[in-house]
Amino acid sequence: MFISREKIRKHRRWWLFFGVWLPLTILAFLWFGFSPDVPNQAVHAERDAEGNFIDRLLGGEQEPADGVTFEAQFGKLNAKNNLASSSSSMSSNPSVFADSHVAIINRSDHTLMKRVGGLMLEQLKQQPWLQRIDYYPRGESMPQGERAPDIFVTLDLKDLSESGLLIEHAIQAKISITASDNLVRSHSSYRDNLTPSKIEYDWNGTLEHDSTTIGIESSAAKYKLAAKDIAAQMSDALVKYFDKLREKHGTLPPLPDYFYPAFQHAEPLSFLENQNAELLFSGHGLMNRNQSVWTFQSDAPPNKVLQAVTEDLAAQGWTVPPFSAGESMQHLRIKHERIVLEVFPDRESRTDIHINGKLNGAGQPKQFTYYVTYLDRMQREEILTACTALLDEEPPFETLLLFRRYSFGDRELEQRVLEYLQAQSTTSPEAFIAKAELLHRAKQHDDARHAMLSAHALSETTSDPGKYKNRLKQLAKTMEIEDFPPETIDVELLKELGIREVKLGSKIADLEFAVNEPAVFIYRTPEGTTKLLSFRVVPQGNHQFEFAFVDSEPDNGSRSWGNGGSVFEDRWASHQLRLGDESSIRFYARKLEGKSRIRAALDVVDASNPPSQLPYESPRP
Repeated sequence: MFISREKIRKHRRWWLFFGVWLPLTILAFLWFGFSPDVPNQAVHAERDAEGNFIDRLLGGEQEPADGVTFEAQFGKLNAKNNLASSSSSMSSNPSVFADSHVAIINRSDHTLMKRVGGLMLEQLKQQPWLQRIDYYPRGESMPQGERAPDIFVTLDLKDLSESGLLIEHAIQAKISITASDNLVRSHSSYRDNLTPSKIEYDWNGTLEHDSTTIGIESSAAKYKLAAKDIAAQMSDALVKYFDKLREKHGTLPPLPDYFYPAFQHAEPLSFLENQNAELLFSGHGLMNRNQSVWTFQSDAPPNKVLQAVTEDLAAQGWTVPPFSAGESMQHLRIKHERIVLEVFPDRESRTDIHINGKLNGAGQPKQFTYYVTYLDRMQREEILTACTALLDEEPPFETLLLFRRYSFGDRELEQRVLEYLQAQSTTSPEAFIAKAELLHRAKQHDDARHAMLSAHALSETTSDPGKYKNRLKQLAKTMEIEDFPPETIDVELLKELGIREVKLGSKIADLEFAVNEPAVFIYRTPEGTTKLLSFRVVPQGNHQFEFAFVDSEPDNGSRSWGNGGSVFEDRWASHQLRLGDESSIRFYARKLEGKSRIRAALDVVDASNPPSQLPYESPRP
């Protein structure tokens, strides 16, 4: 069969087109034609009833659409990271850590940071204590008038350099990250009798990331490995810091809505308009009807800006502090009726100012960044009304303890709180400190001293007795008690509080207590020393619970503590402690379905030959 040259050329062209050029064009489009799949809109992620996060776009009800992309990456990352951080905090006693709702604000629109922000959103979803996470890319504003997040996290890219082509790509990045209970915090802290019983904190970190990616990647996969490494570094640092706050202070329990008054708009302030201030956030929160933050830029140093602010406020009828022309001032705080207003330069601007108020590099043009925070707080009568309503609901005593100090000065409410606490059966040192304070205020000094001795003994059943003993020393000084604290723990006093003594062969199967309530036991070693053993079931968030324990020997000053092992509703779980001899104590727990209470049992057994029958099982025939 004869095939003409024309047909051969025609078939060759079709073969070149379909066999070479078209596949190459498709491959090129797939490789270079897609952008990275990163969140470009604000995302609201909240757990549903089953504990799974559901993502929605803020401002709409639709779920984020799955973008079409082609993300291919073949290679590895060699990275070095250095994260330096500093933190400050302020708290009263007691103060707790609010941790259920976090907002991530990304101040960079670089693709690397877009990836980092999206990955941090996904990584924080793994933390069981979080119930809601909001993510705001650069250019997306936080909604106004809503309840404020518990935690504000900000991300920003401070510096980036890149080098290399084709199969080797090097990155040197400097990234800042902050975490606080407010969008911004000044360097000056202040608390009074209207401040909520939660910790105020400010954490600042700077990550220096140096990495080299060796391999090839599609355009949609750009920065994938580096961003994953950066997000993991920063998420881990945040979680470790939050875990420390949670361990030290405990967490804010659910509170009735009347402790979160309805949002009210901020009072108009002329200086904000004069400074062209930008509103960053305006919402409401715990014991406030408005908490707002603005920012503005000025080439004037702080003393001149703050003087101008005070003059504008005085013209509006505010009572302002005296301000002399030559005075150095870097922070302004004014109380006006229900409102607390602060104006201050940001952290970076403060580094350009000497402590005496003079500018570093004087004579050089400089733009300063300023922040304004505005707080419209609940007043004393409103707080007393809320506390009375809370007491009427017979709350868990841990919740009531957060608000007991607001009752001071109202004799009737003080007496009601005292009677409520005295009716509770508890081994909480915090509860006995509260009783001691209220009894002292009621001039029942002998009973107050007894409560202090109880709190001192019970503090040995906690992982950090020092935080209670320091407060007890201060209270003893107030009460003019000279022989406090005692040198030894009174075991008989502990027994008066209902704490049981166990020994080899003991078996207890009738325990029931609240989540986070310690179950405490006394054990005497063969050497004659006393062990105090405390078990709790603590919430992890998202309907998950785990054991926490303290093993203390006050006679020799030794103490160990930790967490371990999950607790369930559908089956028993156990935690075992060796008692230093041949014995072990086995503690069993099971959460009661639909309740914040725990059913528990224990036995003390020969560790080398434990019985097969468990303490919560019925006796066998």
